[in-house]
Amino acid sequence: MLRKFLRSSLLALLLAPFAAAQFTLVSGTVVDPNGLPYALGTITAQLITAGVSPTVNGNSFAMTGSAGLNSTGSFTMQLVSNALMVPSTLQWSFQVCSAIGTVQPAGGPGPVCFTTLITISGATQNISATLSAAAPALTNSNGSGLLSATVTLSTAQITSLTTTAVTLVPAPGAGKAIMPIAAFWEMVHAGASFTGGASQAIDLSYNSVAATELDMGPDPTATVGFWGAAVSVVRQVLNPNGGNSYQPASTSVANLPLTVFNFGTALGAGGTSTVKVVIIYDVMTL
Repeated sequence: MLRKFLRSSLLALLLAPFAAAQFTLVSGTVVDPNGLPYALGTITAQLITAGVSPTVNGNSFAMTGSAGLNSTGSFTMQLVSNALMVPSTLQWSFQVCSAIGTVQPAGGPGPVCFTTLITISGATQNISATLSAAAPALTNSNGSGLLSATVTLSTAQITSLTTTAVTLVPAPGAGKAIMPIAAFWEMVHAGASFTGGASQAIDLSYNSVAATELDMGPDPTATVGFWGAAVSVVRQVLNPNGGNSYQPASTSVANLPLTVFNFGTALGAGGTSTVKVVIIYDVMTL
């Protein structure tokens, strides 16, 4: 028994440096533009594979990391370093969500989530600056009481929108509903245009339900002006003042998240651009 224990202990000691070399100790503190911490919230990290199978030392892997934020909005987690994986150009998508009930209306927007893309490398990496630069305010900073949320869609997320929705605004809570006012879409062109724009139907909706599609996408179906563009392009969509109108919802939108989804055909996988989506909205008490 003692011999078996010693063999196991020796094996663990031999493998420990090898295993540690694959990981980066990621840390950070998340605060909003007013310096308020995302106290007691959550952070998750998912490797965006962009249709490839990443490997470390020739072995395929998939990884998602998660951690809780403490009272100052700080966290640590271990993730595989981009420098040690093949391909090394993949990025991690970080989603941060504030704690439910941290700052409630009218003092704040309630639960807030945002995502941002980051490359991870080295033995340690602090990503506070990148996360805080993308973090929306936890309190209402204007007299109108309107709220905003920002999400950057990666190339892989854009081409997967027919099956995997991206949340812009989380569910607001029982007895409440999100009322979108305007959307701002910015494509950052990065070399190759998306194909198949004439058949897509990328739009905002409640929880990706077709009956609640809002006609607030950057391109109506059967056009390629935004998704097929060969340069960076911006679209602003006002609803209903911009010529669009709400679709009549045949299902209740109470306590449903606001999402981006493609109700048409998937865009071609050859595109390399990212898209920033900013939504201006209000939360209504029903």
